[in-house]
Amino acid sequence: GVQTCALPIWRELEVRGTRFRGTSDTEVLLASIEQWGLRRTLAQVNGMFALALWDRHERRLTLARDRMGEKPLYYRASASSLAFASRLTSLRSLPDFAGAIDRDALASYLQLGFITHPRSIVTGVSQLEPGCLLEASSGDNGLVLKHERWWQLADEIVPEPQRRPVSPDEDRKSTRLNSSHSQQSRMPSSA
Repeated sequence: GVQTCALPIWRELEVRGTRFRGTSDTEVLLASIEQWGLRRTLAQVNGMFALALWDRHERRLTLARDRMGEKPLYYRASASSLAFASRLTSLRSLPDFAGAIDRDALASYLQLGFITHPRSIVTGVSQLEPGCLLEASSGDNGLVLKHERWWQLADEIVPEPQRRPVSPDEDRKSTRLNSSHSQQSRMPSSA
């Protein structure tokens, strides 16, 4: 399931006449993608999600992951197929899944306390990076994969010359307002 901060999108879609059967974020995301497309929807979503979207007209599968990589999304590509899951254990059922430990990923984990993207602990299985999408389609020579970063933190950071000093009082007030807004805009999840 998808967990995301979709309330502003839900409100805008309702104003435009969209009627929802429930309150799940998944329903809101699908309606938003249908209305505005995937990239605009991703730009509006603020929260934890991993999604797979099949475009039957373009015959293209798109995987996308939230900005900070809170929701995992693993994939394994071969010349002719792509398997994906939110848990590594789900990929064990693949016929040629060996499950060998990726030694570089293990070293990363032991040194840093986490595995750097796009590696996973299993050889041949990758993690989709935070704020990225992966498009898979058939080409003349088999599976064609296209990685794209749809969000990055650097785009959100205000350059130094545009910043102004903030007093501790202003900082506390801003934190309370942002926290309050975040809590109010969350919808029940369809996890």
